Amino acid sequence: MFYTIESRLERMKDRMDKQDTRIQGAKDRISNLDDGANNMEKGLEQIENRLRMVATKNEDLEARGRRNNICIMGIVESTDTGRLDTFVEILLTNTC
Repeated sequence: MFYTIESRLERMKDRMDKQDTRIQGAKDRISNLDDGANNMEKGLEQIENRLRMVATKNEDLEARGRRNNICIMGIVESTDTGRLDTFVEILLTNTC
């Protein structure tokens, strides 16, 4: 009888050791996944910051482009021949 209890205890101990090994492996995998998620979050934050910076720069460049436009008074906006040089040449010929 004592031998049977002892062998059962030994098997239970082996099972517990295997379970401990499996649990430790699961903990390691979870830790690795957490680290990966944290790295992804940091990368995403950097990308978002870069996107904000590029959007601000784009807005600034668009505003600068609008300020550099020439406004000629007295010309109907719908007047357009398709080519700016031809249009200006005709306009200057007619007005000068």
